[in-house]
Amino acid sequence: MKKWERLFREILHGFHSRGERFFTQNQLCASCSISAGAASRMIGWLEQIGAVEHRPQGFRVIDPGKILLSWAVKRNLMGDVVYSARIPSLAEAENLLGGKVLFTAHCGYKLAFGEDPGYDRLFAYGRPGEVREILKATEGEPNFFLLEWDEHLAKLSEGGKIPLVQLYVDLWQLGAAKLLERVELELERERLAALEKLM
Repeated sequence: MKKWERLFREILHGFHSRGERFFTQNQLCASCSISAGAASRMIGWLEQIGAVEHRPQGFRVIDPGKILLSWAVKRNLMGDVVYSARIPSLAEAENLLGGKVLFTAHCGYKLAFGEDPGYDRLFAYGRPGEVREILKATEGEPNFFLLEWDEHLAKLSEGGKIPLVQLYVDLWQLGAAKLLERVELELERERLAALEKLM
């Protein structure tokens, strides 16, 4: 996962889950473990596309939808795969890996909403060495994809559930349009709930 993705995730997660609209570059550099130069370039690009506006001491988010869609388009989900395998039972793999990985895509959707959308591939963030020891792979086309572990993602995840903004971009990359509608509605509900707490 690219470092700029942490910055996008931090901004969007803060906006939707905590109602934050104002951010400082120093704050983002510290929380995302990225350099000031990298942060400045990405913030400048977001300003160019009209997603944020420069303010004294930082910037204000004015169009979070542009940030989310830009991230979804620029992301390379399959480029983050560090291990793939054919496994006989996705359900068994989910049970064995629970608490050791962070599930995303369709399984992540199931965890977030309690609804099984039906799927034949399993995606998760984790560490290859640990996962290889647990799963029993068989021959055939891979149906399990392990994505590079990211500490920033783990920090923002709660109860084994990744942030909805991460779930959105991962599902977008897989073309899961119907599921995205539900995630969008929940993101808006989350944002409104966060704003109510601030009032």
